[in-house]
Amino acid sequence: MDIKWGEVTRSEMMDMIIQLVDSTDIVNDVYDNQLSEVEINGKTVTFNWSNREYTKDTIRATIISKGEHGIWVISREFIRYNFYSNMRSGSLRDRMTLFWMDHFASGNDDLRCPKKLFLKYQLYQEYVLGNFRTFVSTVGKDPFMLNFLDGDDNVKEHPNENYARELYELFTLGVDGNYTEQDIRETARALTGWTFEESNDPSTDVVFKSENFDDAQKTIFGITDNFDYDGVIQNLFRKRSYRIAKYICTKLYTYFVTPNPPNWVISNLITTFRDNNFEIEPVLRELLESNHFFGTVRVGTLIKSPVELAIQFQVEANLDYSTDAIDNQDKMNYLTYVSSTYYLGMDVVNPPSVFGWPKDRTWLNTDIANPF
Repeated sequence: MDIKWGEVTRSEMMDMIIQLVDSTDIVNDVYDNQLSEVEINGKTVTFNWSNREYTKDTIRATIISKGEHGIWVISREFIRYNFYSNMRSGSLRDRMTLFWMDHFASGNDDLRCPKKLFLKYQLYQEYVLGNFRTFVSTVGKDPFMLNFLDGDDNVKEHPNENYARELYELFTLGVDGNYTEQDIRETARALTGWTFEESNDPSTDVVFKSENFDDAQKTIFGITDNFDYDGVIQNLFRKRSYRIAKYICTKLYTYFVTPNPPNWVISNLITTFRDNNFEIEPVLRELLESNHFFGTVRVGTLIKSPVELAIQFQVEANLDYSTDAIDNQDKMNYLTYVSSTYYLGMDVVNPPSVFGWPKDRTWLNTDIANPF
């Protein structure tokens, strides 16, 4: 039975929400066409992120010539602006973008390249409701992830286990996900060879260098084969599909509903996730249309993050910071406002660690009460 919510049924409501996600331009169109130039304190700063990779030296030169707002700073601020503007309108795409930025957390302190930052944000937007298996395969070759978890240093002579470990522990299976230290070591060997085109220069393209790949046999989850990057992902989803589904469905539930999910709800979501070949949209539809989700006993059980608090204040105060409604100085004032969540421990473009941001009640601490 499809229960009505106002003038529409819940399934009709979800259809409208999903249609809005599918029809909304992702960030590359916005930045490529509109944000190539901005005026700061009477000076016009111009950058063309789509055609140029900015290195630390060019960023430093820009900061010297343009003042404290360099290309990198402006790029990050406009991603924040785009994100907060869409979140204010109740965008599911950006709500899920925040979820995936936390789940696949990768910092950007060591890779200050505007183009790659835009493409990272675009990647999370593109897969918000897509296929999780494909998402996992793609995100491991993202420049920020490769740099953040030392994948570019993973070579056959000296395998680096950082990404292999987090692939299982944080991204797909969880801490108790039925894998061993030997599985991690063998997986690290299988992931060798992916690095940057120019060694030690993460602003260059991600490429596969066969001379760095360990092409010997590996044994992962009891299966022996000459695993490579794609083979690792295929084997993972074939041998640990239930664990993956349980881990991701539980995280989605605790993100949208309460920190303590009932086993029967998660069990139903697991079945839906696996039956739909790890497509994310059917799981969200089932959860967000359910009587369980709308139950009043679960209202008010989540602690808001600094980002959610900032957006709630903006909405309730009726502050209109849409692109068409403000001039350039107002936009910069707004950027200052949304950046304030940084002092509360939540920089939306730069998670503090591979574990992402604090969760739920961990936001309730003395640092949040007195951030300055």
